[in-house]
Amino acid sequence: MGRDGKDVVSTYIERDFKMAGNTRGKIKEHLEGVHRNCDWSKHHLQTVLNLCEDKNPKISDQIELLAKSIDEVDKFNQLIYANI
Repeated sequence: MGRDGKDVVSTYIERDFKMAGNTRGKIKEHLEGVHRNCDWSKHHLQTVLNLCEDKNPKISDQIELLAKSIDEVDKFNQLIYANI
């Protein structure tokens, strides 16, 4: 927390990234789209995993790694969303 009681990251965002409210809203809208796409990607990867899990363990491992990387992208996306 900063001296004024505000979150330091929020203060940085407000100070250095001032933008019109409608621009901020549009950015948030697109970041929400990224989040939804991550959810759908994970859903589809789970379906693929169910189809090939016992047939090809090497591909299953790669699918699991891809799903984990999508989770990381989604976490970063949510962090950006929270700080705009």
